[in-house]
Amino acid sequence: MAQISQPVQPSNVMKNQLFSFVLFCSFFLGCQKAGPSYPAEEKFALQARQSFSLADGAQLTVNEIAESRCPTNARCIRMGNVTVRFGLSGSGQSPTGALCLGECKGEQPAQPMLTRDSVEISLAGQRYRIILEDVLPYPGIPGNPGVDTSPQSAKLVVKRL
Repeated sequence: MAQISQPVQPSNVMKNQLFSFVLFCSFFLGCQKAGPSYPAEEKFALQARQSFSLADGAQLTVNEIAESRCPTNARCIRMGNVTVRFGLSGSGQSPTGALCLGECKGEQPAQPMLTRDSVEISLAGQRYRIILEDVLPYPGIPGNPGVDTSPQSAKLVVKRL
């Protein structure tokens, strides 16, 4: 006659050891410190002397918007440009920079006119790329119908590198 064997039941000691191992692993993995997570890029519009606080605590301030683009419906010899001067502050540092759309003069007189719509800047070990997408409203001839006279805003994008 064949014997029917009973299924082997794990002992209480094995159960306790398995439970302790699972508990240890979940505690160890759950306690690993992850760095803060911030959006890869942030988009916003600022007028002159306005600031925006980035998710990581840095603050970008538009210090000045200097407009010299040829107005809409005007005939100009050159297209002109718009320059946005800004500051990035945080951690006791405050680097500054300038962005330009249109005919932007180079650092040296012999350099060609170039658009400088982005710049890379570092603050407290973090590198950022700041991009000037547009400055609105576009200038118009005062007194012409449809000219937007609202304050200008710089449309900016900040990317963490």
